[in-house]
Amino acid sequence: MQLEEAVKENLDLLDVDSLITHHFAPGIYTRQMFIPAGCIATGKIHRYEVMNIVVSGTVRVNTDDGMKELTGPVVFNSAPGTKKAVLAITDVIWMNVHPTESTDLEEIENHFIVPSIEALEQEQCKWLGAW
Repeated sequence: MQLEEAVKENLDLLDVDSLITHHFAPGIYTRQMFIPAGCIATGKIHRYEVMNIVVSGTVRVNTDDGMKELTGPVVFNSAPGTKKAVLAITDVIWMNVHPTESTDLEEIENHFIVPSIEALEQEQCKWLGAW
């Protein structure tokens, strides 16, 4: 979160929406993002485990196993609540895969994304009955 705030305050921001392509197939939504070389990107906080695919390019990214340099093609999962930070060493194509029948992007985001770690922890406590 601190990295994301520092980037917003100190660097020119790209139009992220122009870098994203949405793909749908029965039962699957895939979000594809182009990250230009030299850019820093921070991800959204996912409510569930998510499959990450570095289709092409090289990135440095925080993973569940620590900071790694990955060159696509490579596939890895990240745990619920993970907020990824990525430095694109080269131009990168990155994808996240989500199981859903929906094609409504707002509905998909509301289902898979949480606004903060605290919100996710509060949801998990409610599920466990520990209000």
